Amino acid sequence: HGGDMATDYVTVVVESASSTQDVAAAEYEASSRPVLVVTGAQPHGRGRHGRPWWQADRALFSSFAFRPSWPTADRALITLLSGLAVRQAIRVRAGVTVGLRWPNDLVFNGGKVGGILAEASGDRVIVGCGVNLWWPEPQEGAVGLLERDPGPGYAEALARAWVDELLTRVASAPGDWDRDEYRDACVTIGAEVGFHGGTGTAIDITSTGSLLVDTGHELVTVHAGEVWVAAEATLPSGERQERR
Repeated sequence: HGGDMATDYVTVVVESASSTQDVAAAEYEASSRPVLVVTGAQPHGRGRHGRPWWQADRALFSSFAFRPSWPTADRALITLLSGLAVRQAIRVRAGVTVGLRWPNDLVFNGGKVGGILAEASGDRVIVGCGVNLWWPEPQEGAVGLLERDPGPGYAEALARAWVDELLTRVASAPGDWDRDEYRDACVTIGAEVGFHGGTGTAIDITSTGSLLVDTGHELVTVHAGEVWVAAEATLPSGERQERR
């Protein structure tokens, strides 16, 4: 299957959405055209692993549904490329540099400022991106990106910027993605991490986008969805053993 047209997508801005991922899926289903859904309010978003959901005073919630031309086997990389695309868009728009916590968090000033969620179904991929744009009194562990409220139009401009950047990146072959750029941006490398099977030091990102972990005894390749940063592990004491 060929992918969608490189730059031809529809933008849908909604007042609020329980999930921009769901809205993007429905819009794509209806039109078969790539679609970007943007809102500033997502009152019942999906926190990872059932975590409670909080929302910044000024936020971006966006989801982009499209059909990449990449083989299914390479699609795990889209999460990482999306992180790079959002990071570049933030650098250009906001003039600040955020870090990437593998595989899907955006970090800034010691806290989480946003996240990426990529979901595939058949030929279609939907990439969600949320960013805390302005948050004077954030939840513990979270931060806002900007010192002042950028106003309501900012979210859409930033969303379009990251989607345009992502489309440029996925226009290249999967093997041509810039692993060095990701390594430079990735705050996970060098950190102690836990995964379903043990703990170790994250030392590299593989060419297919997995995390390489040195346990002290062996090198383990960890795939997305199987890792947490050890310093932040809030698991009950028995949970890690049960997962082995």
